[in-house]
Amino acid sequence: MVSTTFIIYLFQCRLITVHNKMGKKTESGF
Repeated sequence: MVSTTFIIYLFQCRLITVHNKMGKKTESGF
């Protein structure tokens, strides 16, 4: 359970960073 939660945490952090990079280029995209 702990490992699964840790993986989800890292996955969410990566999604946030990717979304921020994409958002700067195309804000109307999302």
